[in-house]
Amino acid sequence: AGKRSSFMSDTPDHAALAREARAWVVRLTSGAATQADADALAAWRRRSPAHDAAFRAAALLWKRTGAAAALTTTAGMPQTRCYGRRAVMAGAALAAGAATVVVAGAGLGYLPTVNGWLADHHTATGERKQVTLPDGSVATLNTRTSLSVSYTPEQRRIALVEGEASFAVARDARPFVVGAGAGTTTATGTLFAVRCRGETIRVICEEGTVAVSAGSNVRLTAGGAVTYDGNGLRAGTRIDVAAENAWRGGMLMFRDRPLGYVVDEINRYRRGRIWIDSDAAAQRKVTGVFHLDRLDEALAHIERSLGLQATYLPAGMVILR
Repeated sequence: AGKRSSFMSDTPDHAALAREARAWVVRLTSGAATQADADALAAWRRRSPAHDAAFRAAALLWKRTGAAAALTTTAGMPQTRCYGRRAVMAGAALAAGAATVVVAGAGLGYLPTVNGWLADHHTATGERKQVTLPDGSVATLNTRTSLSVSYTPEQRRIALVEGEASFAVARDARPFVVGAGAGTTTATGTLFAVRCRGETIRVICEEGTVAVSAGSNVRLTAGGAVTYDGNGLRAGTRIDVAAENAWRGGMLMFRDRPLGYVVDEINRYRRGRIWIDSDAAAQRKVTGVFHLDRLDEALAHIERSLGLQATYLPAGMVILR
């Protein structure tokens, strides 16, 4: 048997673990990471608390420097070999093809983003999970969500990097602050949700009150919602809390929503992508309650109720006409 990679060592010392962790960060931020890399990293981190701590330390350094180059190391990486010109050209073509697949996979929801890999907690496409925080508060992460936790004696701080999460906040003298995009949401004990959609952030208050700050300030009470982006807060609205938070019960609920909106929501929970063939079809209204683990039923309902036809393509792609 050949020499085993340091990624597979069984009893590494702390220095070796640090080198391996830095190599993982370099690999994941290289632009050529694959789903196999994501799965292998998850397995590596589960091997022991020391493995997980080493990766967190390396990820924190990457986030602070903002450049993976600061972590560059050859430890744990395959050694290069010399090949002839023809082999090099063939290899380059294969690499280009692989890069195309990786980029397409990320765009279609197969791979987490780099920030997702480096966050304290994250979910994959279609995954939802609960995380109990150090103070007993509970964060429920929706699909494709990443967040990091930083508690101090003065403040309980959450950074929502991407996706959507609801927070059942335990009573505590310290403020509970969720930073997302260009603003923050602060509570002491309540139930609320925050969602990132590009640079636009939406905050929903389900119980109690929360204070949202993004250039200016607004206080939300139960049933209230507000959005903000880099330009500040937008006007608040009253919402259907049950419909907005149906995902926590494994459902999607729509009442007279444009098909374009419905498809955007469904795309968040499935691998691949659904496209609508015309603007007119995208504006047609949809009403229905769908199970997140049976999204094929949602597509069938849309076909029947709107008289559309779905064309199914490889890699989870669907065209609605």
